[in-house]
Amino acid sequence: MTRQRIMLTCEHGGNRIPPEYRKLFFFHKSLLHSHKAFDKGARELFRTLSKKLKAMGFLSTTTRLLVDLNRSPESRSLFSFITRSLDEKERMSILLYHYTPYRKEVSQAVKRCSRKGFPLIHISIHTFAPLLKRKKRETDIGLLFDPSRKSERKFCLHLRKAMKIRFPGRLIRFNSPYKGTSDGLTSSLRCMFSEGRYLGIELEVNQKFARMKKHRWQSFRENLAICFEEVFQKAKRKP
Repeated sequence: MTRQRIMLTCEHGGNRIPPEYRKLFFFHKSLLHSHKAFDKGARELFRTLSKKLKAMGFLSTTTRLLVDLNRSPESRSLFSFITRSLDEKERMSILLYHYTPYRKEVSQAVKRCSRKGFPLIHISIHTFAPLLKRKKRETDIGLLFDPSRKSERKFCLHLRKAMKIRFPGRLIRFNSPYKGTSDGLTSSLRCMFSEGRYLGIELEVNQKFARMKKHRWQSFRENLAICFEEVFQKAKRKP
């Protein structure tokens, strides 16, 4: 497995608002710093893994409160309550300039690799809030995939094995805190590309780790990157 077969994406990497939409968020400034606006720590995770794996990557720092890049065009949660009230022309403009270009770039990257005759492994990087509706989420690291795709399941089995060595005592779960087949970028790409051309894995990390002291958070990210590198190197050695 060559390094060119790896693609990283981060759909919720920031809370940036394009200048033309800042008025819409004037009364929602506090919300922009919450988990509803972006995935805290996801951008740092993306950058650490990108550097370690030397993988091609796509990072969005625009808040998902404008439009959610990890939702299909038909999803009811594509737009937030802030932008859902805009008229159709304005919503179409958001899709045209802030949604479609990202999704198109990612899908074209998969097509390019597929033409070279090998499958691409896509790691979509996310983090999740430790508490949801006052309920504690026990998962530390989640690996989301489609159970019907044997190659995705096999990849995650190897990855979890590596993570258990690097993160003893941590709860590493499959398809938690979300289902791997739920609406998302990986699910959409699976509909476009066969298992022989595309593997889609979502990495979900509990945001409690991003709240650790700087050096501990950095060490966590670096160890996570080593886990991926070990699995990729192991696959590379196989005929």
